[in-house]
Amino acid sequence: MKRLVAVLLIMSGCAVGQATKTQQAPKPSKGQYTAADIKPESGHAGRYQIFFSPHARADVYLVDTETGRIWKPVTITNATDPILGSAPEVWVYQDRIDSAPEFGVWLALHQLPPKAP
Repeated sequence: MKRLVAVLLIMSGCAVGQATKTQQAPKPSKGQYTAADIKPESGHAGRYQIFFSPHARADVYLVDTETGRIWKPVTITNATDPILGSAPEVWVYQDRIDSAPEFGVWLALHQLPPKAP
């Protein structure tokens, strides 16, 4: 008997939920959108994001979330920005190495030139 009551309660709850479902307005056809219809998704992250460590200022990165490329800020100490009066800071691309063969390629491209005799 208790099972029958439980099943009836569940079924009536589903029926009430289906009956109170709201109707959505039909979407406009192509070319009928207005500026009010185009809204950014809430909580949607942008393509480029800045990540930083709360422990050290040196651990700051700019990440392209579509390609996975990263950049790190570098201060150019031997130059002065005439407008700001300080050393400029630029974002420098960082090579990404995911495997031993990729490290071998990177190492071959970054060898120091041989010393002159």
